[in-house]
Amino acid sequence: MKKRWAILRWACTAGLALAIAAYAFSAFYTAWVTWNPPYRRITLRSGGVGLSWEGAGWFGTCRTEVLSGRAGPFRWWFDIGGAGSTYRAHIPLWCPTLLFATPAVLLWRSYLRARRVTNPCPKCNYPLTGLAPGSPCPECGKRG
Repeated sequence: MKKRWAILRWACTAGLALAIAAYAFSAFYTAWVTWNPPYRRITLRSGGVGLSWEGAGWFGTCRTEVLSGRAGPFRWWFDIGGAGSTYRAHIPLWCPTLLFATPAVLLWRSYLRARRVTNPCPKCNYPLTGLAPGSPCPECGKRG
């Protein structure tokens, strides 16, 4: 069970790092991946991820492009819309950042609390639990 929590803790930390990196990337670059036909596009820009599509299905040829230069002001809120058979959505990157940060912080906090030594030796931090009060530390010999 501890291994599962460790995997989850590190997966949330990696997701958080990836979301922060994508956020920083989107401040200076615009990148997109396009599938044709049918038209599908995933765009990273202005502090968010944009999705746009026509009709149904996600298959076809793929093209990737990256442009440098600021893509415009950051878009801080969700945007969903479309007309006819064309749809679009914008998901701000603070949302996945928050979704990864919350469990990562809670899991790391519980992990570090569980590792905290109770009743440590003041000199070497060896746990003195189970020893009589005033007895010397078995590691360094200092009296507690």
